[in-house]
Amino acid sequence: PIEQACDSCRKRKLRCSKEYPKCSKCIQHSWDCKYSPRMVRSPLTRAHLTSVENKCRDLETLLSRLLPPNENLDDLLAKGASNSDNDDDDDDYLLLAEENESNSSSSIFDKRNSITSLSSIPPNDMMTAATTTAANSSSSSGMTSPCLQSMNTVDGMAAFSFNSDGTPNNAGYFGLASSSALLRTLKIDDEDNEDDEDGVASGDFDMLLDADYPQEVFNAHSKERKNLVSKKGAIEKQLNSKFVQDQFIAAYFKYYHTSYPFIHRDTFIKQYIREIPVKDEQTFSMLVNTVLAIGAWCINGENSKIDLFYYKKVKKTLKKINVFEIGNVMLLECYMLLSNYTQKRNKPNTGWNYLGLAVRMAMSLGLHKEFNLNSSDSRTVKANLLNLEIRRRLWWGIYIFDAGAAITFGRPINLPSIDMIDINEVSNINDEELNEIMLSDNDIISSESLQKPYPTVYSGLKYQTRFTILASSIYNRLISKPAPTAAECLQLNQELNCFIANLPLYFSEDKAVAHANFLKITPKDLYNKKKEIPQWFELARNRLIWRYKNLQIILFRAFIWQRVIGVKNPEILSQSKSKEGKECRDICLRASHETICSIEEYIASNESSIISIWYCTYFLFQAVLIPIVCLCSEPENTKYNENWMHDINLSKNILAKLSRFNQLAVKFIKVIDRLCSSFMKFENSTLNRDNLD
Repeated sequence: PIEQACDSCRKRKLRCSKEYPKCSKCIQHSWDCKYSPRMVRSPLTRAHLTSVENKCRDLETLLSRLLPPNENLDDLLAKGASNSDNDDDDDDYLLLAEENESNSSSSIFDKRNSITSLSSIPPNDMMTAATTTAANSSSSSGMTSPCLQSMNTVDGMAAFSFNSDGTPNNAGYFGLASSSALLRTLKIDDEDNEDDEDGVASGDFDMLLDADYPQEVFNAHSKERKNLVSKKGAIEKQLNSKFVQDQFIAAYFKYYHTSYPFIHRDTFIKQYIREIPVKDEQTFSMLVNTVLAIGAWCINGENSKIDLFYYKKVKKTLKKINVFEIGNVMLLECYMLLSNYTQKRNKPNTGWNYLGLAVRMAMSLGLHKEFNLNSSDSRTVKANLLNLEIRRRLWWGIYIFDAGAAITFGRPINLPSIDMIDINEVSNINDEELNEIMLSDNDIISSESLQKPYPTVYSGLKYQTRFTILASSIYNRLISKPAPTAAECLQLNQELNCFIANLPLYFSEDKAVAHANFLKITPKDLYNKKKEIPQWFELARNRLIWRYKNLQIILFRAFIWQRVIGVKNPEILSQSKSKEGKECRDICLRASHETICSIEEYIASNESSIISIWYCTYFLFQAVLIPIVCLCSEPENTKYNENWMHDINLSKNILAKLSRFNQLAVKFIKVIDRLCSSFMKFENSTLNRDNLD
């Protein structure tokens, strides 16, 4: 029953029939009939007032204990009330940026903090870096946010996503193709695991300092915090300065764009310096801050939190717009880049969600369809050449990201069937050469002129696209039921071998062949005036090699595990002893060994960047799990355990080098130690310097 009259009858002091949905008076006079709930007022009694006063006094006592002695509670409450609606004052990552900066007398662009060559690191420093990083990650000072500590417990490589009892944690679903699945089976838990804020049900990851600290820590922290707060404005001013932002944009195009060339550089720069107008300032601001965040990460990696300053700006803009009602190419570029950035920042589910938005938006914009101009005017065709290329780069970039993330996390691929996609692959041509064609007087544009026979920045994207199409079909079969047989897996591997055989010579696994072909076919005025191979090309070539070897590991990893189970299960053991089962295991072990050796060679002979270190760490850990599983299951196997131990020791030493710039490498070293300590005695923390340098 309705307890009280409707609002209209109460206002006019009329007798209400209290009928629903409308009372008789409202029907008669065509009034809006709304039944508001009965207002509940606090009792005006001495007992209630005394209770409220006591509670208020207790809260004041608690706050006075937490606040420094010289802080006035009334002043703080007044400030808090005036700023209660402003959430932008919570920029504690600026304090972290200042802390990082204050640890060095140099600027944020100090060459001592930049990446040069990992092979130049003295052997004794490598394990020191690993040990120091481990200590810093496990025991934080009073100036470190608890949220920041937990940010590293869920990783973008899908290695740690389970509780100590082997059950999945709130980090989401990580399937059989992820390394997390293998570690779960081996009963390896992340000993530093905490509830991570990137779990499916968790929220934002703003840096909240001053949470749950003992009183003695808090007192020291508050004094330092006050000094740092006074500098926050100066830090923000520096990070917003054109000089600093120009450096981060340059770093983005030097390190990230050469791996993932999705943004048209000339157009972006002209919009940035206001040579050409921007249609949507809000979206362009998002894109600029996304580029700045990635550029800052490319320079500083995990040694700084400066990139989070720009990432928070992006999130602030995202809150202002309705992401479900806006769709354009610029916003699509933001989602693409954010998905990859947040994954590399160990926010896998955040990146996964950005990817979902990007895929849906791309299909809404029709990027999966080739755009035919149907124009006889060659000038119209020329004018749209760049737009067509941008569409292709964006679509196939999304395709690579989505399929790659799905395989990494062991999740279904969220993409339409390849039969439904008819957009052409990207053209193998540099932007400068494309501009020349667009500005030339020649009206005839041949396909040969758009597909250069030598490597360009877009060669990696082109052949990675072809690989991803093949990898998607193999992966979809792998996670389907019933599981593929050994014979079927060998057939899928044949398809992969055909792809490898048809790669151009400059992508050959043989480094000498690849370099010789690069120098032979590339025009002299492009890259090789000094006959040096560009670093972007070396990363593109090696990353493609590591990708298809990693797919072989994923494809045949089940047969390695079948052998492990077979040690205690005669029925499975008989199956694993078949000729096909042995061949599957041999391919998996060979792919693992070759990956480890390839990464060792890459680190020893190339100037490493933050992005290349991330990929080295990811593919190395995927590879070393195979000999680890074999050694743990058959420690008495004298025929092969020497080879397994060599690969494990080699990987551990490489990870020690990488740990200087990637904290996940430290965790991977711990995993290796915990898994293998009872089966093997590790060599010195690093290999002999002559073997690596």
